[in-house]
Amino acid sequence: MATFDYEGLSQTGNLVSGEAEAESIYLLTQELRTAGIFLHTVAPRDRETRPHKMDRPLGVEELNCFTEQLAGLTRSGMPLAPALAELAREVRGRRLRRVLEEVRHTVESGRTLEEAFERQGKAIPALYRNLIRVGERTGNLPGVLQQLAEYGERHIWLRQRTLLAVAYPVFLVVALLLFMGLFVTRVISQFESIYDSFGGTLPAFTGAVLVCGQWIEAVVYPALALVATLALFSWFFGGRASFGSLGRRYWEALLLRFPGVGGAYQAILSARFFRALGMMLENGAPIVEALHLAGMATGSTRFASASVRAATRVAQGEPVSEALGDTGMLRRLELWMLKQGESQGDFPTALIRLADLCDRDASNRQLVTLSTLGPALVTLFGILIGIVVVACFLPIFQISSALN
Repeated sequence: MATFDYEGLSQTGNLVSGEAEAESIYLLTQELRTAGIFLHTVAPRDRETRPHKMDRPLGVEELNCFTEQLAGLTRSGMPLAPALAELAREVRGRRLRRVLEEVRHTVESGRTLEEAFERQGKAIPALYRNLIRVGERTGNLPGVLQQLAEYGERHIWLRQRTLLAVAYPVFLVVALLLFMGLFVTRVISQFESIYDSFGGTLPAFTGAVLVCGQWIEAVVYPALALVATLALFSWFFGGRASFGSLGRRYWEALLLRFPGVGGAYQAILSARFFRALGMMLENGAPIVEALHLAGMATGSTRFASASVRAATRVAQGEPVSEALGDTGMLRRLELWMLKQGESQGDFPTALIRLADLCDRDASNRQLVTLSTLGPALVTLFGILIGIVVVACFLPIFQISSALN
């Protein structure tokens, strides 16, 4: 018997955590599920009982590659264990290959794919594990895997668009700061030394530009280094430390309030939430558990906590649209569409339509950001370069009068 620490959601929508003894993660999951507790995190206390030392989930690209190929193999009627062995030979990543090998060994020993996934712990996200469980029990495993593959493709596509929208402005800002902090202080300081050698003073305009460059080098560079260090620290510790959760919360709040980026980021989170919730409900998952898992699937601390509050109210008999509306994380149009879908008895379809709408909204907002913010930064860059050029030529033009 091994001892496990677990976190999950009760049937009343409350977060629960504790420790329990069981022979395996799968048996513990089944036992607590029978008691009305839906687990999303299980960690063996004894590290020797871990199936592997992976503390973080697989990446979206790895999961998408896995589910897409496995969906094709299961649709073709190929037995599950040989399909997993074939996938393990094809993949390149070591982490994914190790997970596939362990899943294959578990399946070959006569256990279900659900149990094999549960034994992987955090390597496979809770949303994937629960949808696989639903797919196996309803006999629709190929369909569920195809839905997960499409979900992963949209997730990757939106993330790539977001990186494209953010990378160009960030590159320009970094280049601008490097130019102002390094070039200005190195070049204009040479003129200052020349003027000091014969007791002169730099022109006021050149001196102001030099002070600005020195301030950037002395203040902005250390501040940026501190922010980068804190971000890396938060990413490294992730969910294993309260600092990681706190760092993600502040970073998310900053993104949501940033002009030109906040709206697109809100639309991306909403799309993830609606699509995950729609997939869960479409395949027959309990609404309380589905709300909690959909909030976790967004990767947002704000959506995760709001979905737990909504799940608690839904468990008490409140309509889903009203419970979600009071959380403050959805817009009016989204709430109206949810109410319409709920009243017409077509809630999962309404959620998928909402997810498609949010995807298009995020794409349009990112396009606007790229078409306006990029040229604006290029113009600002050109103006500052002109200022620096003028600041460099002024000491040359006025050196004769300074000597006199």
